[in-house]
Amino acid sequence: MESHPASSLEFDVFLSFRGFDTRDNFTGHLDKALRLTVLFDRIEKSKIAIIVFSKNYANSAWCLRELVKILECRNRNQQLVVLVSSTKLTNPTSRSRRRASWCRLKHRK
Repeated sequence: MESHPASSLEFDVFLSFRGFDTRDNFTGHLDKALRLTVLFDRIEKSKIAIIVFSKNYANSAWCLRELVKILECRNRNQQLVVLVSSTKLTNPTSRSRRRASWCRLKHRK
């Protein structure tokens, strides 16, 4: 078996468990906490954060925690934050309306 110095290892923890048996008790809570820690670390180490707002984005406690962390990193680390609306990406009607609005604004000048 290959040996690695602790400082060269990529991950701090690996949690192995049978989700069906233990997901709704301590193991499930530990797994969520570890995932959140890893997630926050990745957010902090990113130069750019892209937030894709969807219809139910704000209904997710997980998404809101990510958003708070991203905004902290924007303020502290000058991280670039890009906001995208998923409805504008997928709804051709809204794209047409935006284009029409832009054309009206452009011609008013």
